[in-house]
Amino acid sequence: SVFADAKRVGFKLENTIVISRTIEGQYPDYERVIPKDLPVQIAVKREQLINAIRRAIIFSRDSHGKPVSIQVLPDGGMVVSTEQSEAGTYREEIDCRVLKGSGVQIAFNGGYLLETLARIGTDKGLIGLSEPVQPAVFKPMKENGEEGEVFVLAPLNLG
Repeated sequence: SVFADAKRVGFKLENTIVISRTIEGQYPDYERVIPKDLPVQIAVKREQLINAIRRAIIFSRDSHGKPVSIQVLPDGGMVVSTEQSEAGTYREEIDCRVLKGSGVQIAFNGGYLLETLARIGTDKGLIGLSEPVQPAVFKPMKENGEEGEVFVLAPLNLG
């Protein structure tokens, strides 16, 4: 059964009761953190990018959160790389379709990047980038062109 009053809602199941309070005040404006101006947009095969990031993480174990760098090349490719003094350097170029812009390089926590890409439930994903210090946007590319979820990932500041 379900019960509610002005400040709570509850659900009673066989041996379980779940009660939740409503949040008072204004709900945060989450749309403010989603970048609107994305001068660089690329379409990428999700599994290909996930596999490249997994390989890069092997070389990126350090105190900065497994930094993995993504660079969009002017000729339409993408480079996934990492550089660590102890483990060496990793660099892999993968195919992507540049929809808009190029030339940006941005670093992410490799683990968070993998988690974000795992949530995109389609074969291809859209990545929107602006500057190396601005959040990136990740979206599934659906066959019917329908808008899906939007994932926002903050970059690492390696400077």
